[in-house]
Amino acid sequence: MDETWEKLVPEPARSSGVSLKPLGINETSWPISCAEMVVSTLLNGAYAILGGDIYFKEATTFVPAYENWSCAVALGEQWSVYAQRSCNEAMQYLLSHSAQTNRWFTIVATSKPSAAEIVASYAC
Repeated sequence: MDETWEKLVPEPARSSGVSLKPLGINETSWPISCAEMVVSTLLNGAYAILGGDIYFKEATTFVPAYENWSCAVALGEQWSVYAQRSCNEAMQYLLSHSAQTNRWFTIVATSKPSAAEIVASYAC
């Protein structure tokens, strides 16, 4: 997955992100209050959000909430349409959790794959 998108997140949100690497998870967790800023960054950068997870933050640790979402590209869907739809669906999902301030989220996002990447994904 393309993790360079995290560098595009504006500083107020980026500095709020916490690496989950100590838990063996190669992702950054963001407070739910940063959802709009993070998702807007991805939408403006033409990234698609493949899905994500919700975590509870308890003191200094993160506990999986076992609540996640995903968004698959539809057959024949243009990348730009998929990227926008996936960001909109992620935003709706995350905003539905915004009243619960101890919720944090991770996102798996990617930029438009090249033709070589698409062909490689079908290789045996």
